[in-house]
Amino acid sequence: MRPVPDLSADSIKATAPQLISEGSTVKTDGWSAYNISDGIGFEHVPVVMKGPPQDTHFRWLHTVISNAKAFIDGTFHGVSKHHLGEYLDEFCYRLNPRRWEGELFHRLVTACLGARPLAGGTG
Repeated sequence: MRPVPDLSADSIKATAPQLISEGSTVKTDGWSAYNISDGIGFEHVPVVMKGPPQDTHFRWLHTVISNAKAFIDGTFHGVSKHHLGEYLDEFCYRLNPRRWEGELFHRLVTACLGARPLAGGTG
């Protein structure tokens, strides 16, 4: 997950090539700003649905986004845009290793040793 300045076509066009491999097929909802795939190197397939998501991928995507919002609002009660990337990194870290319980301690120590301090922190 990465924060973007907004959901405009310009912001998406600037970010998409960094995150999407050339030749990929990307499914999105019908938001018009996502129609930026020309000349970027991937195929865009808009999926317009009425009612609750029927596509399994969208259902899980919506679940993850909802959980990220709840994590940030419930744990930190809002965050600054400046540090949003770090909060999203923490959310992803907590979400992803839930299947590797035996490796959690080693992964935690590795993450702590490799983390850079936040700007303005003490220490």
